[in-house]
Amino acid sequence: MKHLIIHDTSDPQGLEILGYLKDKASESGREVKFLDLGKVSRHPCRGCFNCWVKTPGKCIFNDDAQAVMKEEINSDRVMYICPVTWGGYSPALKILLDRSIGKVLPFFVRYKGETHHPGRYDSNPVPYLTGYGKGIDQEEEELFRRCGENLNDNIHRDAMNTVVIREKSDFSALDRFLEGEEA
Repeated sequence: MKHLIIHDTSDPQGLEILGYLKDKASESGREVKFLDLGKVSRHPCRGCFNCWVKTPGKCIFNDDAQAVMKEEINSDRVMYICPVTWGGYSPALKILLDRSIGKVLPFFVRYKGETHHPGRYDSNPVPYLTGYGKGIDQEEEELFRRCGENLNDNIHRDAMNTVVIREKSDFSALDRFLEGEEA
């Protein structure tokens, strides 16, 4: 089983979470790849829709985000980790997720009573969304969990596993990702 962890974790709390995951991955012997968004070149989506109609699944920007999406598609599980920013993703993760539009088709389907796009690929990795921050209030947590639900509905279609980490005692929720369980 191939695991991918895409992270925006340059602050002390994020680095502590990342260290925990690296130690656990090493102990488990599982294949886990870590991608640091701070080292990934990515342009913001400009909404040209070429990835839908002109070059299906491929963005006009030839940057590292293309390789990240290929890694995602070829993984069994993917975890996105970032600080909770006003109840949402960090800007770096938001840019990457916006670029994921090429992973769906430009057609419409009804899903959970809403209009969505069908997936381009036969399977998607099981997604995990992990947000962290010491001062996250209940409203921010609810907004972040809704971001996870929206990500699930728009891209993955599988059960979204959203975890919010406030302190070290919450780290055990991350173990489920490596063990192949839902959060």
